[in-house]
Amino acid sequence: MSDTNIQDIISKNLIRLMEIYGINQAQLAEIAGVSESAVGKWILKRNAPRMGAIQKIADHFNMPTSYLLHETSPLVEFDNLEKEAEKVIQFPETFTVGIADTARKYLRHMGVVAFSGRDYTTRSDEEVVKMANFIRQQELNMQQSFNTLFGDDDQ
Repeated sequence: MSDTNIQDIISKNLIRLMEIYGINQAQLAEIAGVSESAVGKWILKRNAPRMGAIQKIADHFNMPTSYLLHETSPLVEFDNLEKEAEKVIQFPETFTVGIADTARKYLRHMGVVAFSGRDYTTRSDEEVVKMANFIRQQELNMQQSFNTLFGDDDQ
């Protein structure tokens, strides 16, 4: 594999990673512990990242480094645009029956398959909204607790 080929692969995988997680080059640079211009060079295929930076990115997103280094990475194969959009969608604090489809997307986004042993995909709009509101409230409570404990630096 030539250097140009690995640069092409890494560039494609990093672009895909940023799309999936809704992050920009500056955020990726912070994660990798490098400058934004270094990430720009990776994206433009002018340089390849060092393994230390690859490892930091992989660790941050809880994935093997192979996802960034191989042409057949699941990042490249991940072509479901609805799932991509769900990664960056801003969800409301509460759901109503009128936006039950958004509540279903939220549950999918949160990785919920079943709620108390109930498959939410077969439930009524009212039940889905109740499930989504319960989980959303827990998420917001955790965010508030985290901000109280560690400060509100990210907002």
